[in-house]
Amino acid sequence: MLLTIDRGGVMRVRATVVVLVMFAGALGACGKDSISKTDFIAAAGKICKGIDTKLLALDKSVKVETEPTPEQQQTIVKGAGVIFKDAADELTDLGLPSDDKDTVKAFVAAMHAGADEVISGGATPEKSAVLLASDKDPLEKANDLADEYGITECGKQ
Repeated sequence: MLLTIDRGGVMRVRATVVVLVMFAGALGACGKDSISKTDFIAAAGKICKGIDTKLLALDKSVKVETEPTPEQQQTIVKGAGVIFKDAADELTDLGLPSDDKDTVKAFVAAMHAGADEVISGGATPEKSAVLLASDKDPLEKANDLADEYGITECGKQ
């Protein structure tokens, strides 16, 4: 999974979490003006960088002294899910770029599905522990599509 907590309590956020955080929502751009691919990539990159900042603030707010409790793990997972979902909403507001609409729609849909999985994983302390211990990356497909489209701040690069 993307989120791990070490013995010191620090949440490690791999680049794939950033991607998860970024594009949790579907781009419903019906009726919105198209933006260029270049402008979309730049705006999405800023949103992704904001996710990093928010995840670090979340980590500091939990204040894990030694081993995190199940409740602290749940707080981290739930908080990350909200951050990802909010970022997806911001991406939705950007509208669809004029180029490669299908790729962008697939990317955002994959992000939304990954964010939903993280949110679901934060439902209970037990589910959070399973999600954090898992090797499965709920955002792997979204990360791959971000890289393919050139959104380097959000992808695995």
